[in-house]
Amino acid sequence: MLLNPWPTVIGFGRHGYGVRVTIGTGTILAALVYGGIVWMMISHMVKHFDQTVRRFSGTGQAESESRKVESCSSTAPLTDQRA
Repeated sequence: MLLNPWPTVIGFGRHGYGVRVTIGTGTILAALVYGGIVWMMISHMVKHFDQTVRRFSGTGQAESESRKVESCSSTAPLTDQRA
């Protein structure tokens, strides 16, 4: 079934300023939502880019292992070396 849009839009210009404000507000809101989604996607990709490159190059595992060793050695109890 085809719909005839003409009865809906025939008096659109007669409503004046309020309709233009509503359309402008909706346009700005849609642009902000779209921009927020794009910004979140890009920031997520940038954050995880280094991890992905390290994983593919094989250096990600070695780096995480060295951090574990450093963290374990720094928490080891200190003994008195003077005796």
